[in-house]
Amino acid sequence: MDAPVDGVGDHRVRGPIRGPAREGRLQGGSVIGRGECVRKAGAAAPITHRLTGYLTVRADSLEAAKSLVAGNPDYEPGGAVEVRDLPVTD
Repeated sequence: MDAPVDGVGDHRVRGPIRGPAREGRLQGGSVIGRGECVRKAGAAAPITHRLTGYLTVRADSLEAAKSLVAGNPDYEPGGAVEVRDLPVTD
């Protein structure tokens, strides 16, 4: 296995996201643990259990971001990976 490269914060990066990490496109990420939805008033919807983690990457387009899923350990055997735009707001 390849040696890890510097990642974000105290984390080291292994596997297919190594390229974007080396290129400075990896912006962060985390495993997603337990939690619950909350609302100011009324009952909240249940949390989405299928989300298990996320990565934030910098890409020039949605298509460029989608190209980064190759090698993802959930995607490769047929799982789904959501790719979304995170608009910058003022």
